Amino acid sequence: MRLLFAIMIATLLQADFYLLDDDDRIRMQEVESGEVDLSTFSKIPAVERENRVLKAMSDEEGFNHKHLDFRLATIAMSQENTTLDQYSTKSAITGEFDIDFGDISVKDGVMLQLYYHGKWYALILGEPLKILHDLFSNTDLDTIKAYQHVVKARAAYPDDIRLILYEKKWRKAYLYSMQSEKSKQIKYTYELYLEDQQDFLVKQLRDEIEAFDREFPNSSFHKELLKIERELPDPSVL
Repeated sequence: MRLLFAIMIATLLQADFYLLDDDDRIRMQEVESGEVDLSTFSKIPAVERENRVLKAMSDEEGFNHKHLDFRLATIAMSQENTTLDQYSTKSAITGEFDIDFGDISVKDGVMLQLYYHGKWYALILGEPLKILHDLFSNTDLDTIKAYQHVVKARAAYPDDIRLILYEKKWRKAYLYSMQSEKSKQIKYTYELYLEDQQDFLVKQLRDEIEAFDREFPNSSFHKELLKIERELPDPSVL
């Protein structure tokens, strides 16, 4: 009996939500979480709007306006969320509810999200591929984050030529960044050795350089690290 009652309550709390764009209704998609996951982009509804003022509606009898949490989420390396105030009223059409966000004007290029009774819903404002192309064309992105994100975007659109090219570009930048960071660490260890002349640092340096060469056999930093290795004392005399 309790299970049946719980199922009935859950059914009443379910609702479908739509963004209104002139005469069009675009249904928001239920998603796993409020995280903007680029790998799922192709599965989320999207709309390029004529009207920048947000309007939405719901058409379920179980709709409860007191539990609506709408927000805008940026599509970027680091997600930022902006909570939206909303006002819900019964529509003139039976079983429908109008959702108004006031006069707020929102440009395309973000995700509209809703948290309602433990479920997340999402809708992309703008053309998804254009949003992604614009995102990865920015040359000032953090290389590690850019590569991680473009790999996810490629999972959503594996055949898109521009994303293929962006993945190659950011992978190259990512690998260079990783090599640079690891070579800096080796140079720092070398500076410690020059200061302290500790024998254990010699072995550590050789191990770090060997590991670097295995991971990046064609690195442009190879000559610098080879010079450091040659300046180390022979391990047989330690």
